[in-house]
Amino acid sequence: MARATAVKMPPEASAVHGCEGARRVLALMLAFSADKNTLTARDLAAATGIALPSVYRYISFEPGQPLPLERGASARLLLSGLAPEVRREYLAPLAERDPEAAARFEEKVVRDARRGYAVSEEELEKGVWAVSAPVLQGKRMIAVITVPSPLVRAPQPLQQKLIDQVRDAAQTLNEALRVTRR
Repeated sequence: MARATAVKMPPEASAVHGCEGARRVLALMLAFSADKNTLTARDLAAATGIALPSVYRYISFEPGQPLPLERGASARLLLSGLAPEVRREYLAPLAERDPEAAARFEEKVVRDARRGYAVSEEELEKGVWAVSAPVLQGKRMIAVITVPSPLVRAPQPLQQKLIDQVRDAAQTLNEALRVTRR
């Protein structure tokens, strides 16, 4: 398995401090560029030096696996980046099934957008906690960084530290994107 020192980090990420997992996620995100906006897991492994099985874990990728739009930290943040009328269109099936659930979900989306991150606990899978933070290009959300963790490895006292690390990684990407736009 690749160690953090074996990960090919771009120069702008060299000052990043934190756990190895956060550095790897950052390296994966920074592998993308305006010219390379679609990469396979193999492309990411080659670009970062991270072992392919680890790349799959970090990108939570399982081909063909649909995820519910109304659950999970990433979904809420991605939806928060849409104009309210577009978001309502996406959530119309939920609103038709359960108007109260749709209203509660909309409140969570707005809250998460306001605070700049989202967390979920067992929303997609039993025993999994996750934190997400937005990646912005200017004021436009272009991606979301999500780090899932087994609940046993993310007890309540550690959750704020994980939230801070994911938000810091997203902020580093936001700053890198600002520099590349100039």
